[in-house]
Amino acid sequence: MARWTDSQSTSSTIASASKTSNGTISIPSNQNWRIYGVWASSVGGKFSIEPSTLSAGKFEWIQNSTTQTSIETTQFYTTSISLNGPCDIETFFTNDAATSTTNSRIQLMYEVTTGGPA
Repeated sequence: MARWTDSQSTSSTIASASKTSNGTISIPSNQNWRIYGVWASSVGGKFSIEPSTLSAGKFEWIQNSTTQTSIETTQFYTTSISLNGPCDIETFFTNDAATSTTNSRIQLMYEVTTGGPA
């Protein structure tokens, strides 16, 4: 079994104060993920993730930053969400304002395990 950590992000331009999809991250069928950190930046408001394999799994946080490049100056949220692939994780923003914001970004940090040889 192989094990490693990684991260992925979704990014889009959002000009809405309504809940808006920011993109999808897919977990392959041979992988299990434990999401241990999340971070997001837009114009202020909330962000959330909704894994396709957890019908009641709608996880929501307050945005970490309004500056898209400041992940190094703000802390990510620590979490522990275990998901088995195949699974699609849709990411969303619910911004405080309908200001058009380029590069609204959500970052997921995760540990991966696979069923194959080490």
